[in-house]
Amino acid sequence: MTKEKEFNIDSSWKGIIKWGGLSLFIAGVIIMIFFIGVGVFQVTIPLDAEEFLKDPFVVTSLFTITLIGEVLLFPGFLALYFTLRDDDRVKAFMATTIGTFSVIMFLASRGLIISLSSKW
Repeated sequence: MTKEKEFNIDSSWKGIIKWGGLSLFIAGVIIMIFFIGVGVFQVTIPLDAEEFLKDPFVVTSLFTITLIGEVLLFPGFLALYFTLRDDDRVKAFMATTIGTFSVIMFLASRGLIISLSSKW
């Protein structure tokens, strides 16, 4: 049998790791709510301009919910870094950076839809 490698986690960061994992779980639940909402309201993905202009409330509310889920990924990425930094700091930094950029790209690509939420 092989001996499992134990992680050396600084006790001061255990709270970040715990809350980061919880935020990842909540983000996953929010994404499930988004997919259920897409099915219930029969929103076509990718968005059709006519459908969006016909009823912007449903689409903007769905994507605003998704925005909350995406923002909750940031603490999860931070927890990922603090969990993996003792193993390989470069790989942990790259994983955290790529994850953070993916959230920023999502927010930039959906910025127009989310900005229309103020026009209800």
